[in-house]
Amino acid sequence: KNSVAWSLMVQADPAGPAAPAKAGSSLRTSDSFFLLVRASRGGYLYLLSDDPSQDTLNTLGSFQLRAGEQNRIPEQRPFFFDQPGVLDLWCAWSREPLAELEPLGRLLNQQDSGMVSDAAERARLRQFLAGLPQPTPASSTGGTEEALLSGGPRMAWRLRVEAR
Repeated sequence: KNSVAWSLMVQADPAGPAAPAKAGSSLRTSDSFFLLVRASRGGYLYLLSDDPSQDTLNTLGSFQLRAGEQNRIPEQRPFFFDQPGVLDLWCAWSREPLAELEPLGRLLNQQDSGMVSDAAERARLRQFLAGLPQPTPASSTGGTEEALLSGGPRMAWRLRVEAR
């Protein structure tokens, strides 16, 4: 079976251990977080933060996943909230690099900070992501979601993260 499993890991103390977040739980703004992702086959994971109400879309990067291994995303510095709010993450997985998302790497610099500034490009990217096959849930245990890949060698899903 071709599957991808992920869990949102929360780290309350930068020097302390991380623990899986329970579905629907809120983080504190002082918490940092990252994803643990395991794919049965190697591939690429693209992360974008989306706030349609503010019409903002930011790339958080693309990450190459090793088959069957636990991959920490991002590897080094975890994500964090600088103020309370909701972060909708688009997660797109593909066996091969996605030509539609690869060019976003150009925005990962100090000047652009990952922001997709062109409204037409934001709309095109949202439409592309929404058009990818959605994962078929396989199981959910202890904060880890596992999904089966259906509909081809790529899929996308949304993950909501909230901090108060």
